Formats: sequence, structure tokens, C-alpha cells
Amino acid sequence: MKKDCIKTFLATCLVCLSSLSFPVARATAEEAAFEEPVVSEDSVVETHERAVLVFYHKGRENVPPELYDALDYVTYAVDATLYDADIEVKLPYVRSETDDFSSEELQRHCAEADVRWAVTVYTTYSNDRLSWRFSVYDAVDNFIRASETFWTPFYVGLLTDASIDRSAEKLIQNYQQSFHTFVFSGDTAVSIPQRFIAPEDGVEVFFGGKDGVSVGVVKNKELVAPLFLFVEGKPVLGTAVKGGYWEQPFELSDGVTETPVVLSKPLKKTRQAASFMTDLRGIPETPLKYGVTLGYRFYPILDRWLFNAGYSLWQEKLPLNPDRGRLYQELRFGTGVSLLPNRKFPFRLLAGTGMSIVFVDSAVNILADPLWFGAEYHFSRFAIISEVRLPELFTYSRNSFGSDVSDFGWCVSFGVMLKW
Repeated sequence: MKKDCIKTFLATCLVCLSSLSFPVARATAEEAAFEEPVVSEDSVVETHERAVLVFYHKGRENVPPELYDALDYVTYAVDATLYDADIEVKLPYVRSETDDFSSEELQRHCAEADVRWAVTVYTTYSNDRLSWRFSVYDAVDNFIRASETFWTPFYVGLLTDASIDRSAEKLIQNYQQSFHTFVFSGDTAVSIPQRFIAPEDGVEVFFGGKDGVSVGVVKNKELVAPLFLFVEGKPVLGTAVKGGYWEQPFELSDGVTETPVVLSKPLKKTRQAASFMTDLRGIPETPLKYGVTLGYRFYPILDRWLFNAGYSLWQEKLPLNPDRGRLYQELRFGTGVSLLPNRKFPFRLLAGTGMSIVFVDSAVNILADPLWFGAEYHFSRFAIISEVRLPELFTYSRNSFGSDVSDFGWCVSFGVMLKW
């Protein structure tokens, strides 16, 4: 009950203070007495720290009224999480004077507040999307100890508030773990704001796996990572993540440098797809047949196991009457699986089975595909595909394909596939 009252009081103070810039007592860096964290025997940080809370919002003038509460709640959530972690926030709150936080500016705020830590809250609103970035800056070592970034396409009330709470809690967890994570054993450490270039927006970059440390979300096809401490010249692994796409791991082979890193375009996870293919068919003792196929796929397991259906039109030229072609229609159904274990790799091999029904003149024929093979190369939203089929004919109509001997034909197809 007492904690709820305190949180309510802090929320009220935040609403009043967030529209003001407060004068703060100025002190030099030499006069600032930074408090070292107390580390227990099991390497867990005992939270007796103090911090200054610095926040900046970009695009507030364009925010719809229903988002005002969300913007205030972002800063309140960090403040409340710091309180729960027994980290004292120095009042008053500080507004950033720039579009983003520079290390010099954070150094100055920490010196003025006589603390080691600056907890930054950076929110933006653009293209109907609210995003926030929390970070904990270490003024002694001059780098970001922890960072957490998230965005939502629109405000959905308590669901968005819950996401903000989780981001704030994860920030403090990363901050507390950082004291026994960054161990360099005498190596030279570097802290450089790594720049990333991506082919599209909305990609979130992590150092490590997707459960690692969040760097930020790509906007306007570019992202500049905050300052993190790394061993000079040692490779750094990372992961690019976007909702609905496969994660794209990458490696900074020379470590964090001033050279921009170009991220590859992520591959979309495929649930459904439509295809267009051209066919070349051979049936023993009959002329070659040419045609087109419209296909549809559904993946019960994304990019792994598929059901497919297709409709084909193909024809042949009759040897005794080349001006008149015989038209065939085919309905095909089947299933297949990807043979390669890595679904994130653009090149894929498939195998499957199926059957089809062929209509020609007044005859109906049933074709079985005991085994078919496919090869595909995938891009973000489409793929170049090919198939080889060896159908076997089961028919009750003589001469429907031209002769009595009509088993063991073949079909080769090439085309493109659109994915969603």
C-alpha cells in the first residue's frame, strides 16, 4: 500500500515536472564524487546507487491526444523500476538539450547531480509509431552499461503499458548483470558508436543473440548504436531481428569500428505463397508439351513443411495436323518438405509427393507423383523456384495421351513465387 502511494505521488510529480526545465547546481568533474556499486560475493550488485534521470522526446507536437498518457508513463515506468531496485533518482528530472544524448552532455549532467549514473529515456513518435529507448550511462567509464529498445505501431492502453514496464525491468536486469559480464583481463577496451545501414526500417539490432543487448531499431535505414565497451580487435557477434522475418546473425570480424556495417535484407517467414511457372512436359511416344501453372502453397510449419495445389494448362502440336493443338488441363495436389536444416538460408532444396487429375478431350487421367524435387533461391518477399517431376500414369482411357504406352513421363518447371 505504501509503495502504491509513493508511485502515485511520483507519477503526479512527473506530469508536473515533465514540461519544465530545471536549473541545477553546476559542479566540475573533479568535484563530482561518484559512488562505486557494492558487489556481493555472488557478483550480484547491491543497489545503493544514485542516478540522474535524463529524458528527451522527439515529435511530441505531432502526438495524438490518446498518446499523451503513454509518453508520461514511459518515464514513470523507469522511475518506478529504479525505485523498486533501490536506486535513488536525483531530482529534478533533466531534459536533454539536443536531439539525442551525447556522452559530453551525460557527463555534465552526472557531474551536476554528483552521481555516477545517468538513466536516459528517449522517446520518439513518427509514422504513427511510438518507440522508446532506455539506457544506463556510466560517467566514470564513459559507456552505456545497459540499453533496452522497443516500439509499438499504436497505443493499445494497458498492453503498451505492460511492454513499457517489461522494457524498464529488463534494463535494470542488464545493468545489474553488466558488472560481471564485461571482463577484459587486461585487453584494450574500446567504446565506439557503431553505425549500421539496413535495407529497410523496423529492424532491431542486438549484440549477441535476440536475447542479448538491444542496440536500437533501424529508422530511415540507419542506426547508430550507443556506446558499449568491447575488446579492441576481437570479433563481435550480433543479430538483426524484425517481426515476421527470420533473424539474421552477423559478425563484426574486426570488432566495433568506425566503419559502417551493412545488414543484409531479412528473409520473410513464409506461411502462404502463390507461384507462376512455365512447364515443359515429355510423355513417351507423344510430342513435347508446353504450358503454364498457377500454384498455391500453405506452410503448416513455416518454410519447412508445405501443402500445395496448382492448376495447369498445356498443349501439344499433333504431328498430322500441326495447326491444331490438343489442350490439357491439370489439377494438382501434393505435399513437400525442405531438406536443408537452416530455414534462414536463401538457397533451399525440397522433396515431396502428390497426384493430379488431367482432363483432355473427353478423357480423364490420374497422374501420381511418387517423388518430386525442387530447388529455390529466396529473397525477402519472393523466390525463384524450379521443380522436376516424374509422374506415373494410371488411366482408363486408351490413347488419351496419344498411345497405349504412356507411363513414366517427366515435367520440368521454372518460375517465381510471392510470399506472405
